[in-house]
Order: sequence, then structure tokens, then C-alpha cells
Amino acid sequence: MMSLFGTKKFALVVVLLGFFGTLWASAPGPYADMILPTPAHWSGCSLQVIKIKIADSTDAVDTSTIHVRIAGIDYYWGDSALSWVNDSILIIVPDSAFGNGDTILVELVTADDTSGFHLQGAPRQWNFYVDLDVPFFDPDSRYPPPGTTVCSGVGSIAVVVMDTTSGIPYDGLCMCFNSYWFTCPTNRSSGFCWQPMTNPVPTYADSVFFMRWGYLDSMGYLAAEDSIEVCLRKAVDRVGVGISSPESVCGPHWFDTTDSRQCWSFVKDCAGPLAFLVFPGNG
Repeated sequence: MMSLFGTKKFALVVVLLGFFGTLWASAPGPYADMILPTPAHWSGCSLQVIKIKIADSTDAVDTSTIHVRIAGIDYYWGDSALSWVNDSILIIVPDSAFGNGDTILVELVTADDTSGFHLQGAPRQWNFYVDLDVPFFDPDSRYPPPGTTVCSGVGSIAVVVMDTTSGIPYDGLCMCFNSYWFTCPTNRSSGFCWQPMTNPVPTYADSVFFMRWGYLDSMGYLAAEDSIEVCLRKAVDRVGVGISSPESVCGPHWFDTTDSRQCWSFVKDCAGPLAFLVFPGNG
């Protein structure tokens, strides 16, 4: 049976363990995550605003200890490029513009809490990529060529579309056509879009965006004799893919929708000549 003295000693140990356990719980210091841009994603802004969430489970963050490095440039608390909102969000507006194709390394070097505990895992590091280019198409690649007359052996309706930096994502391409039996919808994100998981017909391979002629014929979209207008409706890059607000990273970039060459026309003529007896009259 434990004595009263032994019970007091046991209670003292429990209290001390509780105290040091509480002290240990607050010891790790602030933790941090970059929330804009999404790490390892693309930005289309030359002066991309960067947001880092810095929080602590028990204490406030001592903003005077903040030191961040963006693409090798150091910023300290008090610099005009830094601001603090909602008691947990560090906002950085870089002084120098980023270049196309750059990989931007973001480093949170120091950030202590008000008890003096240091940033967990310091320095914390993330990166993101910069794409300032826009997708484009090659007018000379339009097929069948504008103004031609075709029937058999065409193979596809096609055009070369490229983005040289971030690339073109699924659902980033749409084409459409106006024919005797089919009319393009007005929404540029509709028509025949590259969505390989749900619609394997529009295809994008080796920078060529195309639809098989046989599919259009089999669906009855084209008459035997038809004047066909094809339009590239949509071509966007990967900027903003995977985030809920693409505009916060200046994305996505669209191709030049004012280029009149995005639409072209050709004639399908598969009926052949027709003959009628004109003279002498029948009978």
C-alpha cells in the first residue's frame, strides 16, 4: 500500500510531467506552407504575388523575425515587399520580374513565435514555374487547306497547335465546324474538345490537333456535297491547372482569338456529276 508521502511524490512527478509535456508541445515553433502559387505548379504572372501561411499552435508569430528569400533575393520584415494579414498570412510582392521558363525557389529562412521558438524545418523551401508565353497555331498546317475541294483520302481535319513552355492540358483544345448538318455552338469551350478520358475522337498528338474524317462522315455531320468552315475555338496552356482560382496566377493563357485564320473553309464534293437527257425529249 502506497504511503501518503509516496502518493505526494507520485503526484509531483505527474504534475512535472504535465508541465514539461505542455512546454514540449509549444516548443516546435511556427509551421509554414506556401499557399500561392501552389507549389510545383505554373504561374503566368511576371510579378507573381506569393502567399505563405505561417502559424503556431500556441503562440503568435513574431513578424520581426521573418526573413524570406525569393529567387535569390532576400526580404526582411520591414521591407515594403512584405505584408501580414489575418495574423497568419505573409504576402510577398517581388521587386524584380520573373522570366519566361524560370523556376522560382521560395525560401522562408526564419520566422519565430513570440516565445522565441524557431520555424519548424527551417529553412522551408518551395518552388513554382513561370510561363509568360501563349499557345499558338500554325496557319500553314491547316488541313484540308483553305479554299480546296476534297472528298476521299483526306484522313483528318487538322491543325498544328503548340505551347512551348507549360504545354497544353487535357480539355485545353477545342475545334468546331459549320456544315450543312452541323452548327458550332457560341461557347468557345464547346464543340469537339480534347478530352481523352471521356471522348477519344478529338486527338492531340505530336502537336497536331485533329479529328478523323471518317468519324464525321459516320455521324452524318457532313453532306455528300458541303461547304465546311472549321474553327479552332480554344487553345490554352497549363497555367492555373490544379488551383481553384486560375486568375490569381494570371492563367490560363489563351491563343490569339482575334486571328482571323483560326477559321478556314473548304468544300467537300463526293457526289460526282449528274446527267439528264435534255434533247431530244423522252419518248
